[in-house]
Amino acid sequence: MAGICAIASFDGSLIPRTDIEAMMASATHRGRDGSAVWRGPGIAIGHLASRITPEDELDRQPLVRDHLVLSADARIDNRDELVPLLVRLGFLATELDETPSSEIILAAYRCWGDDAPAKLIGDFAFVIWDGRRRRLLAARDPMGMRPLVHCLGAAHRVVLGSEVSQLLAVPGVPRTIDERGIAATIAGPYLSADATLFQGIGLVAPGHALAVDGRTVRTRRYWQPDPARLEDHDAAGCVAEFRESYARAVSDRIRGVEPVGISLSGGTDSGSIASTVGWLIRTGRATASLRAYSWGFATLPDSDERSTSDLIVEHYGFGGVTVEGDDAWPLAGLPAHGPDLDDAWFWPYQALIDRTIGRAAEDGVRVLLGGDRGDELLGDWVFDEVGLARAGRVRAAIRDLRVAGWS
Repeated sequence: MAGICAIASFDGSLIPRTDIEAMMASATHRGRDGSAVWRGPGIAIGHLASRITPEDELDRQPLVRDHLVLSADARIDNRDELVPLLVRLGFLATELDETPSSEIILAAYRCWGDDAPAKLIGDFAFVIWDGRRRRLLAARDPMGMRPLVHCLGAAHRVVLGSEVSQLLAVPGVPRTIDERGIAATIAGPYLSADATLFQGIGLVAPGHALAVDGRTVRTRRYWQPDPARLEDHDAAGCVAEFRESYARAVSDRIRGVEPVGISLSGGTDSGSIASTVGWLIRTGRATASLRAYSWGFATLPDSDERSTSDLIVEHYGFGGVTVEGDDAWPLAGLPAHGPDLDDAWFWPYQALIDRTIGRAAEDGVRVLLGGDRGDELLGDWVFDEVGLARAGRVRAAIRDLRVAGWS
C-alpha cells in the first residue's frame, strides 16, 4: 500500500522540510515505487508510491490541480460509473480506462465537496488540501482497509499519516502511552475504531471524514449499513445478492494484477475467497493466475490444514506453495516479528505471516489475498463488552459476557 504524509499549520508558520522528510523516511516500505513532496505556505504533503493496478502506472502524487492538493492510498472500484459521470459533468478532462484513482477522488471532491467520500466504492484513505479555503479534508473507506492516523494540535499543527511511526517522527507530536488503550487491548483485544495506543494520536474511523481548518475540527460519519436494502428480499434473494457482491469484491482486488497470491488455510474465509477466484477465472470474469501459500507442519500434523486447502488448489489448478511452520512458533524471532507502534496486538502466527509475505514477495506477488474477520462475523469474537460498557450499556455488556462464558 502507498503512504500518506501531511502537515498543516494554521498560525502562519512554515513547515520545515525536515519534518515532512522525517515522516517519509519512517515509512520507506510504502514507497517502493518512489516518493515526492509538495510544499506551500503553512502546508506540506508527501506521498510514497506503491503501484499495484494498471492505472497506478499513470499516477503521480501528490496530485495538484489548481488550489487542491491530494495524497491518497486508494483503489477505486466503481470507476466505470464515476469516470464517465465526472467527464460529462466537466470535472474530468477525458475518459480513460486507466484513469488513476487519485484523479477520480480529486474530481469527486471538486464535484461533490465533503460528500465525495460517500460516492466512492473501494479501499481508500486520502488527504485533500484546499488552498482556497485553507482546509484539510481526510477520509477512510467504510471498512477501514487503508489506515490514516492524525495528531490534532501538535505545536499548533495538524499532522496526518498512514502510520503512527510517521507521526512520532515529527517534533512536537507526543509519545505518551495511553494506558486506557493498553487496558482495552488486553481486554478486547481491539481498540475503539478511532483510537491508537498513544495519547493525542487518533485514527480517522472507518466510514468517517475529518475536516480541519484554523478554527474548527469536525468529524462526520458519511456511511453506515442500510438494513432497508434487505427488506424486499427473501432468503434466496439475500443469498443471490451476497454472492454477486462477494464475487465483485474479489474480482475488484485481482483486476489487472499478475500474479495474485492468497494465504490459504483450511478455513471457510480464505477457502471461499480462493474458490471464488477459481470460479471467476473459469467463467471468464477474471484472467489472473493464483498462487496459494499454505502453512505446513511436519512435526505438528494436527496444525496442518493442507488436507483441506490442497483440495481447492487441485480442483482449480492453482500453483501451491508450502510455507514451513514448525519453527515459527509464537514469539519466534523477536523483535523482528514483534509488535509495532501501530498495533500492539501480537498475533501468535506473526512469524508465519511474515514468512508467507516474504515468500510471496520473492515470487513477485504484489497482491496477497487472505481471509480476515471471519471469526468476528461467525465465531466467538462477535462480542464487544468493552465497547458496550464505554457506551453506558452496562446490562448489554454483562449479557455478552455471560453468553461468552463468563459467570
